[in-house]
Amino acid sequence: MRGLDLKNHTESTVSIKDTTHSIDLSESKWDPLFKFLLDVNENVYFYGLRVFVADDELFKNVDFAAEEVFVNENYNRILFRIKNVNLLNRGLLKNIWLCYNEAALVFLMDKSDENTFLEANYKNDLIKNCFTHIEGYFMVSQGMEDDVLWVDSDQKFSTIPCLV
Repeated sequence: MRGLDLKNHTESTVSIKDTTHSIDLSESKWDPLFKFLLDVNENVYFYGLRVFVADDELFKNVDFAAEEVFVNENYNRILFRIKNVNLLNRGLLKNIWLCYNEAALVFLMDKSDENTFLEANYKNDLIKNCFTHIEGYFMVSQGMEDDVLWVDSDQKFSTIPCLV
C-alpha cells in the first residue's frame, strides 16, 4: 500500500500511517484494505462519538448512507448500519467521518452477531468494549493522530494479504 507505513502492534492490531497527509478514506491507496474488509464481512457499521458539526449536510449524508440507525443521540453519538451501495462511496463516509471526534467503521463477519454487538453498544459508549462476545470482527478507527488509521480485530493479521 503506497504512501502508507504499516506497523504491527500485536497479532490483531495494526496502525497504518499515511506518510503524505491526514487520513482521507476516499483515496485509492486504501482500496486494498477496504476491498479485503468488504469481501470477508457481511455487515458494516459507522460509529461516531462527539460530533464537531451537526448541520444539514451531516443529516443528509447520514440519511443517505444509513440502512438502519440504531443509536442517534442528537448526532452526538450515532451508530448505523451502512447500506451496501454506500460502502463503495468512501467519499460520503469520509464526509461523515470528519464530523466526529471519534469515528469507527465496524465490520462483522457474521450477520448473526449484530444483536450481540448492538446490545453491547447500548451499554458502552466506548466502541472497543463491544466485541468481547463476538468472533469475527474488524474495527477501523482513527486515534489522536490525524494521519494514522488503526485496525483492530480478533483475527490474526498475518493471514490478511493486504496487511502483510
